[in-house]
Amino acid sequence: MKIAIFMRFKQMTILSAHRQCHISRKSLIFRLHALFSVIGLICIVSMTTPAHASQAIASPAQPTETTNQQENSSPKKQASNDPKKNEPSETIDPARVREEIDAIRTDNSLPDEMRARCQEILTATLKDIESREEDQLQIQQLVKAAETSEQRKKAVENSGNKPITIALDGVTPDSNATKIEELLRSLNKDLLATTLEANRIQKELNARRTETKALPVQISKNEEELNALGNPEENTDSNPVLTTALKQATIAKRAKLVTALELCRQKIVTYDAEASVLPLEKASLDKRADALSKAITDVNAWVTQRHTDDITKRIAEYRSSVTENDFDDTNDYEHFFALLDLWPLTVANAESWNSQLLALKEKTNSLRDDFQETASLVDADRATGSGLSRTAGYLLRRKHVMLNRERTMLSQS
Repeated sequence: MKIAIFMRFKQMTILSAHRQCHISRKSLIFRLHALFSVIGLICIVSMTTPAHASQAIASPAQPTETTNQQENSSPKKQASNDPKKNEPSETIDPARVREEIDAIRTDNSLPDEMRARCQEILTATLKDIESREEDQLQIQQLVKAAETSEQRKKAVENSGNKPITIALDGVTPDSNATKIEELLRSLNKDLLATTLEANRIQKELNARRTETKALPVQISKNEEELNALGNPEENTDSNPVLTTALKQATIAKRAKLVTALELCRQKIVTYDAEASVLPLEKASLDKRADALSKAITDVNAWVTQRHTDDITKRIAEYRSSVTENDFDDTNDYEHFFALLDLWPLTVANAESWNSQLLALKEKTNSLRDDFQETASLVDADRATGSGLSRTAGYLLRRKHVMLNRERTMLSQS
C-alpha cells in the first residue's frame, strides 16, 4: 500500500515538472516574438521616415532645454536689479600700486612708451582707489547723520521754546578787569564758532537743494558706465606688465563706480532724513548767536564803564598833583586838562563803535546767508531747464525792496 502511494506521488511530481517546463518554454517563445516585432517596427519607422523619427527622438529634450534657458535667464534679470550684483569681489592695496609705479619707473627693460603708458594707467588706478576711500568715509558720515537725525530733531524741538542763557562764569560788572576781558574773549570766540556752524548749515542746505535734482542723473550715468565696464582682453602678445596694470585699473574702476553709486543712494536717504532737521538746527544757532551778541554788548558796556571810571580817576589824581604854576602858560594848563577831560568820552565812543561793528558783522552775515539761499533757489530753478518760476521771480522782487531798506544802515557804517 505504501509502495503504491509513493509511486502515484512520483508520477504526479514528474507530470507537474513537465507542465511547468512546457509553460516556461511557451513564455520564452512569446517574449522572443514580441522583442523581434518591436525591433522590426523600429527599423521600418527609421527607414521610411528618418526625419520624423529624429524629431521624435529629440523632441523630449527640447522642453527641458527651454526650461533651463528660462531658469538661467531669470537670475540675470533679477541680478540686473540687485544693487549688490556689481560689488567688487576684490580690492587693491594702494601701497602696492605705489610700489609698482616706482618699480616701473626704474625698469630699463621696458620700452619708454610702454613704461610711460603703464605709469599712466597705474597713476589713474591709484586716483580711483583714493577717490573710493574718500567716498567710503563720506558714506559713513552720511549714514551716521541719517541715524541721528530723528534724535537731533527731538532735541532741537525740545529746546526751541526755552530761552537761551549765556553762562558768564560768575563774572559781574564789579569783577576784576582781567576777568571781564577774558570773558569777553571767550564770548567772541563762541560767537565766531556759532556763526561759522550756522553758515556751514546754510551752505549745505543750498548745495543740497541743487544736488538733489542732479543725483538721479548721476546714478543713471554711473550705472551705465559700470555696466559698460568690461574686463581687459587676454592677449598673449601683450606685455605682462601692461596686462597686469590694465587688470588692476579695471578692478579699481569697478570698485570706485560701485562705491560712487552707494554714495549717491546714501545721499538721497540722508538728505531726506535731514530735510526737516537742518533748518531747525540753523534757526537754533541763529538764536544762540543773537543771545551771544547781546551778552557781548553788555560785557562791552562793563568794560567801557571800567575804562572810563579808571581814566576819570587817574585824571583826577593827576589834577590834584599839579598846579597852574607847573605850566609855563595858563593857556597850556587849561588846554591840557580840557583834552584830558575828553579822554573818557573818546574811550566810550570807541567801545560804542565796537558794538556797532559787531552789529554790522551780524547784518553782513545775515545778508550773505540770504544771498546764498536766494542764489541756490535760482540755480535749482535753472537746473530744471524751464527757466525761473513765478515763486523765484516774486522772491527776487522782495529781495530788491529789502536791500533798498538796508542801504541806509550800510551807508552809515
